[in-house]
Amino acid sequence: MAVANQPRQWGERLQRMAQLEDTALLWLTSSEVGSVLPKPPLLEAARRKMSIEAHDCLYLSCVSASLDTAKHIGMATAYFAVDTKNIKETKHPTVTSFANVFKKP
Repeated sequence: MAVANQPRQWGERLQRMAQLEDTALLWLTSSEVGSVLPKPPLLEAARRKMSIEAHDCLYLSCVSASLDTAKHIGMATAYFAVDTKNIKETKHPTVTSFANVFKKP
């Protein structure tokens, strides 16, 4: 599942642009929930929609405040480094590619 601060149509466009149609089966946007990141309601709505506990979620983001919120509510987190030449220092594990996250065993 992907969560984002945006109207649903923009989220769908970004999903196509990042070629995630077959990877992110669900896409939940702030406009559908009425709350924006880094506030917890959007992440909580995503967790409820997937019917899973927070500790079973991995939240990837390049926004530290959103990662901190996800960690606070019990999710595993990883900083997604958009620019691999300029990786920010963070207390969250760093991921540099979607391929590393979605790689099948």
